[in-house]
Amino acid sequence: YVAPVYPYDLVCDENDLFITLNTKNTLTLYDQYVDEYNNLYRHIGFEYKGKMYYGYIAEEYIVSSDDNSGEIENSGTTGIGKDFEDYLDIQGFPESYKPFLRKLHEKYPNWIFEAYHTGLDWDDVIEQESIAGKNLITNNKSVEWKSLETGAYDWTTDKFIVYDGSTWVTASKEAVEYYMDPRNFLDETSIFMFEVLRYAAEYQDEEGVEAILNNTPFYEEYYDFIDEEGNYNTLSYAQTFIAAAEYSGVSPYHLATRVKQEVVTSKTTVSNSVTGTVSGLEGLYNFYNIGAYHSTVAGGAIANGLKYAKNGASNNDDLNDASLIPWTNQYNAIVGGSYILGANYINRGQDTIYLQKFNVTDTSTYYHQYMANIEAPYAEAKKIASAYEGMEHLPIVFSIPIYEDMPKKAVEAPEKEYNPNNWLKNFEVLSKNGTKLQTTPTFNLKADQVYYLVVSNKTSEIQIKAEAVSSKSTVLGQGSYQLDEGSNTIIVTVEAENGDLRKYVLIVVRQE
Repeated sequence: YVAPVYPYDLVCDENDLFITLNTKNTLTLYDQYVDEYNNLYRHIGFEYKGKMYYGYIAEEYIVSSDDNSGEIENSGTTGIGKDFEDYLDIQGFPESYKPFLRKLHEKYPNWIFEAYHTGLDWDDVIEQESIAGKNLITNNKSVEWKSLETGAYDWTTDKFIVYDGSTWVTASKEAVEYYMDPRNFLDETSIFMFEVLRYAAEYQDEEGVEAILNNTPFYEEYYDFIDEEGNYNTLSYAQTFIAAAEYSGVSPYHLATRVKQEVVTSKTTVSNSVTGTVSGLEGLYNFYNIGAYHSTVAGGAIANGLKYAKNGASNNDDLNDASLIPWTNQYNAIVGGSYILGANYINRGQDTIYLQKFNVTDTSTYYHQYMANIEAPYAEAKKIASAYEGMEHLPIVFSIPIYEDMPKKAVEAPEKEYNPNNWLKNFEVLSKNGTKLQTTPTFNLKADQVYYLVVSNKTSEIQIKAEAVSSKSTVLGQGSYQLDEGSNTIIVTVEAENGDLRKYVLIVVRQE
């Protein structure tokens, strides 16, 4: 028989949330199965929160209990099993991933690493994600990080085409490859771009939320509010994040770290987004800064966010109802806002920061991508890792993408390059007294072509003036030329900053 599920699939409860067992759980053994690779599995069952669940486990991970009752004990708190190397093989991690994961496992044995098999070809993915305007990077980066492809760069002006704000341009294919290769980010900080953002009640609890909120104004802090039924309530912020997780299916750890990033300004202060005191928008709260888009008006982002807290999404009453709009108290803002975070991305399968940036799921593949900034997952991961500081003992789940036909080694950062533009912007031929002479054809800065000029015998000297498109290139061949009778060939050369040469040929015929 062949096991009907892949061995690296985790068992989920009725809310599609992962079930993680600990040493107190026992499993009942059923039939054996052998897969197409001759790996042996056992069909198992176990009770969880009063309900029975079933799944499969590799035979080698089974340790019988002392009473030989047919039940087994789970051999670890993370569900990984006694042999990490075997676990990596069962997950299907390529050899090139394993050195990084071994190092992380040695330091953080409770961390769980899932292999997310996209089924997508690496080259196809890079081609799709390299389309002009899809992945952006700041124009302040050096040229190797920026795309020179059509729609991304204008060779006639030496300018990268801006797609957002005033500085965000298309990232180069090499930059896309670097930032999309998960192997470049399997360290104890960057790994958090792969943190699974769904709620897992088995290990995400109020104590863990409080640990995240430590050194913020929300730590062990309570607030009062009146609910929709008119009841007076008192809750801690940690309790509220757990309530939000139960309501939205989003990890309370993610929600707490998100709020920590968005509105905490110091150990004792917060952004005006959550004070409820902004003039004209009193009594409104927006903990996740949803709808807080920037504007040129002072305080505009906060004001826009609070206007969203008041009115919600335009023409979407269902979403507004589900997200508890208006956010006139802390509870509605935290719990209702979590619904939006879950509905828009996490509960669609884009349940990691990486997948929110690079949508390689089977829903709207390559589209519905939350962030344009290609460096955003890396930057967000650093913030999340900082928020988790001191909590590394938690069994945090990471879902790490794997592609078909990937390079054997992690793609390195783009090698240093220099400006390749070696085009002329202006090209003029002048007589000795400064009169402009017209070539055939006329100068075209968008085309490579040979230019011709016929002058009278009286014209014994001409001047060449040329200006390069790029200020970083060098023009050779300008100046005065004495003309012989008959045909004269003059070459103007443009050397780009990277050393590439382009030659402009002018043939001048001086009549006899």
